[in-house]
Amino acid sequence: MLAIFPVHFTDQVDDQGHRIVEYRPLSYPVLTELRKAIRDMGLQSSYVQGMLEAVMRNHTLVPEDWKTMIRMLLTPAQYVVWESEFRQQCILRGANSGRVYTAEQLYGAGNFSDPNHQLVLPADTLEVSSNGAFCAFQHVPSSGKPSQTFSSIRQKAAEPYTDFVNHLQEALTRQVDNAEAQEELLIRLAKENATSECRRVITGLGKNPELAEMIRACQDIGTPSHQASLLAAALRQGVKSGGKCFNCGKPGHFKAECRAPGGGGVKPKPTSPTGKGKPRTKCPKCGKGFHWASECCSGNSQMGPSLAPVQTEASLS
Repeated sequence: MLAIFPVHFTDQVDDQGHRIVEYRPLSYPVLTELRKAIRDMGLQSSYVQGMLEAVMRNHTLVPEDWKTMIRMLLTPAQYVVWESEFRQQCILRGANSGRVYTAEQLYGAGNFSDPNHQLVLPADTLEVSSNGAFCAFQHVPSSGKPSQTFSSIRQKAAEPYTDFVNHLQEALTRQVDNAEAQEELLIRLAKENATSECRRVITGLGKNPELAEMIRACQDIGTPSHQASLLAAALRQGVKSGGKCFNCGKPGHFKAECRAPGGGGVKPKPTSPTGKGKPRTKCPKCGKGFHWASECCSGNSQMGPSLAPVQTEASLS
């Protein structure tokens, strides 16, 4: 089994004034969990990146330990990419240090290819080496997935805005080394490459909204509840703008709301028991009111004779 023994600098010094170091093995379950996380969540997931960064912050690894650990975590092809990137990082950091440390020390090459020689390197040198190894890890593409340029990443129609921002940030981390450039590009592309609906919401936030504001404003867009709300609004808008009334043929309302004759928006006028409605002329019997003669309640006729009912023997018996 491959073993990794990070360096632990104690507070004690030897006879020559050098700090005494100890070598504590890195817990194998940590590596197992890290390997499982890479398989389940992806190489560039925030969880994997956070775990690897925690290992780097809590342990001092020599270059050989980094190579051993990364070889355990990546596929052979991915390891080739990481090793090449790690070498470039060490060359760059060594050149920018003003000869405080060399690329050979940071990478573990030349006079420092022997792990025993790496163990005597100062703590700050090993820290710079670890930062280079971690940065190189961020440039390794995920297995089986072609590397997509950050400028081509666009939010899909049903993709939550936070997922889109995560994909964009992962690509920028791999492809852009400058942290300030990463932040500037992230904010710009998070607006320009979002869906039209998200862009409309972001535009309402003002001229220069922060990324956190944009995420909060768009966090519900694309969710099932939001899509249901959009569908309901579209149906309402469709009825108001394009639908036609079955009664009058005009758009903008239902038949039940129509105020034209025959529509439900106008209460029908009361009709007589015979269903004839009201006449346009006065009653011919009493000469008063607009009602039918058969419905007249007056006891006298304007023609003279009484309208009282005629009594018969049947009515007196």
